[in-house]
Amino acid sequence: YGRKPVPPPFPWAVAWPIAAWVMSLIIGCGGGLSTVRFLSARGQYTDAISTKSGTELRLFHSKSGNASYVLTTILLCVPFCLNDFSNIYVTDWHLWVFIDYTSVKLLPFLVVLWLIITRRMALSDFGLTKQPAITFIAVFLIGTLSVTFLMQNGYLILQWLPGYPPLGKIPEIESPLWRWLDLTIGLLMVGIFEELVFRGYLYTLIRRYTRRPSIIIGVSAISFGLIHWSDGLHHVILAALAGAVFMLLYLQTLSLPAIMLSHFMVDFIARAGVIPKSIFNLF
Repeated sequence: YGRKPVPPPFPWAVAWPIAAWVMSLIIGCGGGLSTVRFLSARGQYTDAISTKSGTELRLFHSKSGNASYVLTTILLCVPFCLNDFSNIYVTDWHLWVFIDYTSVKLLPFLVVLWLIITRRMALSDFGLTKQPAITFIAVFLIGTLSVTFLMQNGYLILQWLPGYPPLGKIPEIESPLWRWLDLTIGLLMVGIFEELVFRGYLYTLIRRYTRRPSIIIGVSAISFGLIHWSDGLHHVILAALAGAVFMLLYLQTLSLPAIMLSHFMVDFIARAGVIPKSIFNLF
């Protein structure tokens, strides 16, 4: 009531570098120790549960027990959460592309590749299995149409719900070549690696503890929604619902290629502007 606000003891120019340094120290020390322990663990195969299709999932384990699962999950999932900081603070598109392609594309690829090469996990553990052509087309169409309709109409349905607005946005890529590379190859890589982690890997991990579909879908959906935290609460909810749809489809097929392609098409429709989004509006 008329009083001037008291200035903070540290200016933002000092506070943010200190906070970033502390965060880097915590992540660096913890991540370094976790990586050393994880890489030193000897993994091996063990027979596990049988699926509806009769295929056998083989779960990796090591002498460190549950720690291997925790550390692997951190290595695979945390970069997707931290990557949103670039949407908030990075305005140069060159730097944004570099961060995006190294954190949520290259890093998950290297971790997944390492798990497969060292025989800690099999291709089927990540949902990389074959499926009939008719099933492939059906899953692709169902996933693409249902999630696109959900994303295009969900904001109107959730407008009554209070939340927080987007905290940042992806900088505009000025180069036409790089823009179309990002909208095609880049978005395809997003679909591939997000599905490998949040559907394939999480399914294999959660099935180690429970076979209840509701828990599998719920954990996957919430995890997938939270990695979109910088886009606002409404988008987090819609992303979680989209993740639930994709996981539901995965539970029926235990094959990810069609879902990966569907994920890519949903993102392409939302960002490329080639296909009019208005044709999916119900309101």
